[in-house]
Amino acid sequence: LWANFSGPAVQLFTAHLEARTAAERRRAERDARAVLVMAAGAALFLTTVAVEDDSEDLRERIAELLSASVKAVSRE
Repeated sequence: LWANFSGPAVQLFTAHLEARTAAERRRAERDARAVLVMAAGAALFLTTVAVEDDSEDLRERIAELLSASVKAVSRE
């Protein structure tokens, strides 16, 4: 399930990165999976545990924080 779910997302994330070596490609794929886990975890937690805090404002802030992290990782 995880491989089928994460595979296309990992490919999209790593497609624009200039990973020249095998080590750089592995790091990019690891980063892609980490971002996916954080985003999915945030969504799951917010909709099942922190339901009273679920708001458009909080969802937007989560997206901003994740996007900033992705941009920082992409520049490395």
